[in-house]
Amino acid sequence: MSTSASVQSATTSPTSSAGSTKPAVLLIGAITHVKKEWEECSSFAVLKTFTGTTRKEFFERCEDGSYNDVVAIYRSNESTSVSTDTKSGRNHARS
Repeated sequence: MSTSASVQSATTSPTSSAGSTKPAVLLIGAITHVKKEWEECSSFAVLKTFTGTTRKEFFERCEDGSYNDVVAIYRSNESTSVSTDTKSGRNHARS
């Protein structure tokens, strides 16, 4: 997925017009058919995209606080190399 102006870096926390901080949502993997809808989510949330390629990178970003403000994650089917423990076959979110 190409990065657009509405996708924020992991260190920004923009505020809404009411002055409250927007929650963040994280995309892991690419989306094909709902790019417009994903971008529209920027009206109520900061859009973050994990661009790494390994589980190790994902967990490093979790540990360094990059995703502390994330309240929801969408994981595409192609992201299984990042989100699934290949040894056990378990999704890390269910561990």
